[in-house]
Amino acid sequence: MKDDSYPQRLSLDKPPGYKQKTAPAMPFPQTSTSDTYPPLANLLFSAEKTLPVPAKHICTLDFLTDIREFSGLGTITTTFIENDIPYYLGKFFKSGGARLHALHEFSYRASFNPHLPEFLIERLSSAGDIVHDPFAGSGTTLIEAARLGRIACGSDINPMAEAIIAPRIGPEITPEGIIHALETVDWSAGHRHSLGLPSEFFNAKTLQKLSALQVWSQGRAPFNDADADPVARWIRMVVLSRLTGHSSGFMSGYTLPPNKATTSASQRRINEERGENPPERDVKRNIIRKTRSLLRDGSIPYDCRHRIGVGDASDTPWIEDASVNLVVTSPPFCTEVDYAFEHWLRLKYFGIDPKSIAFSHIASLKAWTAMIRNMLMEMMRVVKPGGYIALEVGEIKKGTVKLERAVWEAAEGLPCRRLGVIIHDAEFTKTSHIFDVTKNQRGTNTNRIVIMQRL
Repeated sequence: MKDDSYPQRLSLDKPPGYKQKTAPAMPFPQTSTSDTYPPLANLLFSAEKTLPVPAKHICTLDFLTDIREFSGLGTITTTFIENDIPYYLGKFFKSGGARLHALHEFSYRASFNPHLPEFLIERLSSAGDIVHDPFAGSGTTLIEAARLGRIACGSDINPMAEAIIAPRIGPEITPEGIIHALETVDWSAGHRHSLGLPSEFFNAKTLQKLSALQVWSQGRAPFNDADADPVARWIRMVVLSRLTGHSSGFMSGYTLPPNKATTSASQRRINEERGENPPERDVKRNIIRKTRSLLRDGSIPYDCRHRIGVGDASDTPWIEDASVNLVVTSPPFCTEVDYAFEHWLRLKYFGIDPKSIAFSHIASLKAWTAMIRNMLMEMMRVVKPGGYIALEVGEIKKGTVKLERAVWEAAEGLPCRRLGVIIHDAEFTKTSHIFDVTKNQRGTNTNRIVIMQRL
């Protein structure tokens, strides 16, 4: 018999081979939030109203007041309500040009500005709190969480995510340790055909060296082995970061930047237009140079409690109930990015068929909203009462579809208070001050962050 006291999961348009995982069922309070709490608009725009105080005395009203009155970057916040959603429009954090830490320098498609999680983590969590990203990607949120003294927790459907995040928040690494480890590699042990990487991108001698390095790495750091040699894991991460690109510092010949993928056929055309074949690269030198670059700000203090899992964002049974203080994440955009294609070469080096991974490449807004709903249900399980959830989303179809509205709809009926949407305008044009956000002709430069609080 169907139990109507549980929020219902929504069906998704599933890609071929996708197997939907189901998180453990969990009861939610049946008390209507509208019966218990004052209207949302009054909470946001009236200083007399109060909210539940989460753990460690992080006051929601103080946070909202801070956002409303924020002027640290020379702009004044505009507040308005559109489609019954409270908005805060302004410039709240620095743009990508201002570096936070060199460890963020891992090219990855659709990663977000590290100043965004820094801004939220500093305001919505305390030292020692657990900060979770269920779409961990390249680890922007987790690196910031670790850097700021929080416990980093993340998951991603892509098994490569663990391999590229864990070394950067793991035990301390030094360039000298990497140099010593590379001296132990038998560079003659590999075979240029063993990796399955296409010759359109790589010189045959480079492929042989990469194969030898893979043999060496697997002996010391099997994939997804938490107890593996941290130095070998670091070297694998660096190779993935420098696998393809447009300079001699990458392992490939000249191709698109590392956060943009191309096909073998397109690469052949690039080679023909340039009148060259991929040159041999100095694999060892490139690893050492990138290591020095990543570590030029030092390592992040290591905490053995950091955790990274592989799996669907809506099914994270390894995270305890009501253990997370803050979620900061950026879900896959609806229809915008084909993640399997974007990562196909890195996954090949990793030994994984991209088609075997159920990447979210959802063609309809309805299905995307269902995916967000299922993820939010899992967040209701893992987030502590009083904790926060921040979802950074964008605009698609040239700004005509604003995904924060779909997130707002997906959270309907769940045990959380939807506090509003922060719009960070990277350019902050004069049109940004107009209440009707659709008139902001540079809307694609905005970060839209839906903020919720677990009840």
